[in-house]
Amino acid sequence: MKRTRKKNEKRRHIRVQPEKKRPVEININGQNFLRILYANDISEGGIGIIVPEKFKGCKINNNVSLVITLPHPYKKIFLVTGRIIHVINEKFGVEFLDLTKENRKVLKKYINRRRTDNPEHKKAKRLRAFWILILSIGVVCFLIHGKQFYAPKSTENIQIPKKNKKKEKQTESKDKNTTLEVIEASQPAEIIPELNNEQISSTGNEMDYTDSQMSTQDNNINPQENNASPAQYDSVMISDIAGKKIKLRGGRWFFFHYNNTVGVSNDGSSDISYFYASNYYSTDNQIIMEISDEERIVITFSEGNIVTGKKCSFEKIVGEEQVSINKYKVGKIVDIN
Repeated sequence: MKRTRKKNEKRRHIRVQPEKKRPVEININGQNFLRILYANDISEGGIGIIVPEKFKGCKINNNVSLVITLPHPYKKIFLVTGRIIHVINEKFGVEFLDLTKENRKVLKKYINRRRTDNPEHKKAKRLRAFWILILSIGVVCFLIHGKQFYAPKSTENIQIPKKNKKKEKQTESKDKNTTLEVIEASQPAEIIPELNNEQISSTGNEMDYTDSQMSTQDNNINPQENNASPAQYDSVMISDIAGKKIKLRGGRWFFFHYNNTVGVSNDGSSDISYFYASNYYSTDNQIIMEISDEERIVITFSEGNIVTGKKCSFEKIVGEEQVSINKYKVGKIVDIN
């Protein structure tokens, strides 16, 4: 029997993978089986185990007894009861049922240590420090030199020359007279006989200008090039969110930049209203934005892609506690200009 994670289910705890040189050993004892294995991933809520032989004793909702051994420098061995919650191919997940506070603290230290040892985490942290330094330098430069560019110029000493209307009228009348004289001199006088309506129709020179012809002539005289607008998407894979902005949460726009930072705009323009997150990364169905070392925002989508019109959960986590959770619809998905 296999069970996959439902759409409305979400992970409450952060998972980490043990180091290959220092694995987490597990002695698992269940109904009709006993194995000594190694953890594929571990969190405060449970553990993932890979079983190559796919033994039949592993069934969903069965309770198992686990003896977990954490590696150096912790060297902690503790006993915990778990429940098998899902089985996917060679991997099955076990949820902890009676993890004590003391063991939870030790496990939390191990998880935080593995997170900080991750090279991607270190790189993101250095990049975040770099951008904070650049922003602080920019703010200081603006405070020192910005007033020179934005100070209003005084208009007291500026004198606007007054126009002499009489001279302008005289020059205009002279110009008109000269143009009329030139036209009269260049064109000989012709006697044009008067024509009635029948004679006009018989000459064949009558032209019927419809609205469509007038519009095409105007378009040929004054062509206008359409400005290219940014591309808009109905759905986007979560892994391709970089370089795009999403309308979400009360009409606000979230800008996901290529440098792993997130900005927010209230009207969707290219100008960001304020800096929101210094780092973000994605999982199978989540986007996790790191606001600070303790605070993060987790946006969970129902599928592996982001679809306009569908709801997603907006979860705020401080430390390891869930502070708030709301649901919002995805309004628009557009490329950043």
